[in-house]
Amino acid sequence: CARIAWLDAPLLASIAASAILRIEQFDAQNLSNTAWAFAVLSITDAPLMSASSAAALPIIHEFAPQNLSNTVWAFAKCAVQDFPLLHAISSASLARISALDCQNIANTVWSCAILWFHHVPLLDGLHS
Repeated sequence: CARIAWLDAPLLASIAASAILRIEQFDAQNLSNTAWAFAVLSITDAPLMSASSAAALPIIHEFAPQNLSNTVWAFAKCAVQDFPLLHAISSASLARISALDCQNIANTVWSCAILWFHHVPLLDGLHS
């Protein structure tokens, strides 16, 4: 497992700015991967997170279970409480509850707990 020992802040800021300019062209996988990658590096770029959320909301129905869980995990890791996105991810996860695997469920539940977000229908669906 490789680790980055040095982060190039100007490069990452440039990547974020470039992503924001193209974010409307991103599909579910691109949005999820971008949020995940910045979260793995423990970088919270507020404009990028906001743009990612805005771009994800209209296409949330296109997100696969892993895209949903990785996106909510990234927002939790970056401590970004975006309630419209959290509601959308929770509703989309509930609609695909039978397709969620253990990792999707664990990431989603952990993320909601970290962000103090309780979507009762999703929690009830996971419980049953």
